[in-house]
Amino acid sequence: MLKLDLNCSLYLKNLSNRYLFLLLRSITMSSIVIEQRDRQEKIKDLVDDLGWEYQGFTQGGRETYKELCLLLGWKFEWEEDER
Repeated sequence: MLKLDLNCSLYLKNLSNRYLFLLLRSITMSSIVIEQRDRQEKIKDLVDDLGWEYQGFTQGGRETYKELCLLLGWKFEWEEDER
């Protein structure tokens, strides 16, 4: 009986360690996802702010801005002669 209790105790300890590991892993993954989402939102905000300066950009700056907008999945309307 003592041997059974010992095995059961070890099993439960191992099970709780696995659960703790999975819980910590889940929390870490959630934190990474939140950080990435926050960075993406910050990048979107910065690119959106740059739009106010679009007319003052050089040709190369306009092309880079358009490319950023397209990478973010934004539809960008520009003059036909600007393409």
